[in-house]
Amino acid sequence: MLFGNGDIQHLLFNGSIPSGALKKELFNKLVKTHLFIDDTITDKGSFIYFDVSISDLHYQTKAMRIHLYAITHRDLLDNYTHDYYVGNRADVLAEEIADTLTNEKNSNEFGIGEISLMNVDIYNSKSYYGRVLTFEVKNFR
Repeated sequence: MLFGNGDIQHLLFNGSIPSGALKKELFNKLVKTHLFIDDTITDKGSFIYFDVSISDLHYQTKAMRIHLYAITHRDLLDNYTHDYYVGNRADVLAEEIADTLTNEKNSNEFGIGEISLMNVDIYNSKSYYGRVLTFEVKNFR
């Protein structure tokens, strides 16, 4: 879903979107299924990291939480504007992610229950700043 959003691609690729198979390969280097650890990224850019946890277990289903980190290097944080959103690059990236995951078309793609945004928090490290979005998917099989 995130790969299909042109505005997210624009943010991650800093306006220079590659084409073809190279685009998917580079996108996968910027979006990872593990949490960010400070000082492990040497490139300046924007990144998306996520992890999943179980928040509730039922007989045949479970409730899942998706913890999604939308972070940007501090040198790039304030050099981005967007027609529809107000804030720095990390704010806009977080809004685009939330809008993509919770829109009506995508809302039921994670299980038999809808995905909902539960919380948005601040991520703050030495070199990176961003948002931590916590989504919940109830009745996940």
